[in-house]
Amino acid sequence: MARKKRTSSSRKASAKPRKRTKRRTSAEAGLSHKWLIAVLLVVTGLALSPVLTNDFISLDDDNFILSNPVVQNHDVGQALTKQLFTPHYKPLVYLGWIVEHTLFGNSSFVFHFNNWLLHLINTLLVFLCFRTIATFWEPVRPHALWVGFFTALLFGVHPLHVESVAWAIERKDVLFTCFFLGGLFNYLRYLKRGQRRYLYFAGALYILSLLSKSMAISLFGVVFLMDWASGRRDWKAMVLEKWPMVLGVILALIVYGVLYHPKAKTFIGGFGEGAAAPPGSIAEVPGAYQQVLIANFRYLFFLLHTIFPVRLALVYPREFLLAFPGALIHGLFVLTAAIWALPFVLKKYRTLLITGLLFFTMTISPILIEEGPGTNFGSDRYTYVPSLGVLMLISVFALTRLKGLVYKTFTYGHLVLAIIAIAFAAGTFGQAIKWDKSLTLYDQAVNNYPENWVALHYRGGELEDTDVAAALADYSESLRINPRRAQTWFSRGTLYLNLRRYEEAMADFTRTLELNPSFWKAWVNRGNCKRDLGRNQEAIEDYNVVLAKRPRFIKALNNRGVAYLNLGQMDQALADFNKVLRIDPDYAKGYINRAAVYFNNQVRQYENAIADYDRCLQIEPDNWQAHYFRGLSLQRLQRYDAALQSVNTAIQLRPNTGLYYYSQAQILRSMGRLAESVQAAQTARSLGYDVPAQYLSQ
Repeated sequence: MARKKRTSSSRKASAKPRKRTKRRTSAEAGLSHKWLIAVLLVVTGLALSPVLTNDFISLDDDNFILSNPVVQNHDVGQALTKQLFTPHYKPLVYLGWIVEHTLFGNSSFVFHFNNWLLHLINTLLVFLCFRTIATFWEPVRPHALWVGFFTALLFGVHPLHVESVAWAIERKDVLFTCFFLGGLFNYLRYLKRGQRRYLYFAGALYILSLLSKSMAISLFGVVFLMDWASGRRDWKAMVLEKWPMVLGVILALIVYGVLYHPKAKTFIGGFGEGAAAPPGSIAEVPGAYQQVLIANFRYLFFLLHTIFPVRLALVYPREFLLAFPGALIHGLFVLTAAIWALPFVLKKYRTLLITGLLFFTMTISPILIEEGPGTNFGSDRYTYVPSLGVLMLISVFALTRLKGLVYKTFTYGHLVLAIIAIAFAAGTFGQAIKWDKSLTLYDQAVNNYPENWVALHYRGGELEDTDVAAALADYSESLRINPRRAQTWFSRGTLYLNLRRYEEAMADFTRTLELNPSFWKAWVNRGNCKRDLGRNQEAIEDYNVVLAKRPRFIKALNNRGVAYLNLGQMDQALADFNKVLRIDPDYAKGYINRAAVYFNNQVRQYENAIADYDRCLQIEPDNWQAHYFRGLSLQRLQRYDAALQSVNTAIQLRPNTGLYYYSQAQILRSMGRLAESVQAAQTARSLGYDVPAQYLSQ
């Protein structure tokens, strides 16, 4: 049979988007949409409402928001350049945080509310986008409204999306997605109406999305996917018309350091420094094949976890997950192939299935080659946008295959999707509550994955101030599971140092340095142990290792100065403290330590000491050390009234320190106030200070 020739009109139709069609205007249709949108936003908002009262968590919220000078000092210039030429460039996120901090300070409610609000906007945009996408396929078109609704509802209440909303620093997820979906919505309007202004809007929103998170780059592929799904086939025309988005891609390749920055590196997967030993099933395979194995495993993990969001964790143990299938990990390619065979088996839904699977694959692909040794191997946040491809397929198949009526127009498909949505919403509500406390999240991660050495490490850090024994137990268990991570040895060593268990601390710092000789803080802390044990010359040798490589490392300089001071080498000590204060004129400890040199009996420059204590107190008004030693310096100058005032302030700040009361007794005796002096001396003795007998009587 001769092949039917394609008419000119059909070629034209394939080259250009469909012209604008008449919109439905019936009051009933409008009311239906409004009610569906209302239900969508109310259910989603309630499911995630616990995040509104949550506090910040200890993991990264402090580093990126609460103690980040870019945010706290409202440094717009740094916001625009921080992490430039890396895949982590996100200036719009920093600018948003600056605005929030400027107006509301460190209000956790404001940061969480804006994440919550952006998620509601994203949920609405999902409804608008996927309602349109569903019209691409004839079998699905009659269900388009409900496909859009249930895709959006499942997205809005999906338990894996709690991380993106409840974690303050994950603003980048909800923000980039808002622009991403806004760009997709405008592109879909361009396909429907053929008006180029929507194409330009899509391009502009694409650029804003790229300036929020690098995962947004996949939108460029998604719009071509929409072309193909809608039936367009003139690829030349489709490429040329997308020049606004091509500009976005070029911009991304520049600001992410691919085209412009010659030293930028792409972080390829593998088992890097600090990771536990790889499971035996992949330990000996060639590096490139290992990366393919890991990428395929993560692909399936994210896909299946989207469908079955169970055993959630703030951090997932990569080595445990990779070891779980054992040697079968090499056969997981068969499962991936079987998933991709579905479009060729279910021919009626071929285009639909390919669209959903490609949407998931395109949007998840930017993170599949990351190593992810700790917090990002299986992070829930990575599914935020990719899950839409899967949720659309679930909605479509439920609505088109389960057509039996339950009540009037309500089918079994509606019922199944409603039940899934209720289960998701309940899980989301419970998970959102957990995000109020860092410790609760770490407990969940350890309970769900007992071999989770990363979560054990973080939980140990969280417990240091409240349960030292439990903190040490967590650090030790983490090191039992993974003895290769220098940071965990350092953390346990620092806790031992704070507990004055110096020998154990030094052993941990030595192990840290065996794993990572450039771990400069470990050199400093090991030096601190030696200094506190009176081994000052050995401490100086550790500090010198750091200063040979990093001569402006303030803590090494300051602590070496203290060691010199302990050895009576005043000139060297003074030189170190002077250098510290030249580097950082607001370093309070530097003034206290330099004042100690001036106060020393070899130097006796009490006026200089007082000036340094005064400067320290300008920086830290409640520094009890500065108040106390300022008082002693004034006492040496026989300025007793001022000396007593300073020591009294130190006592107010540290009321249980016997030494301070003894100094108070000395000053009062010098002033002739003998009765008060005896009372102060008795208080000092009651607090355990060994007071000379002559101070206990008049």
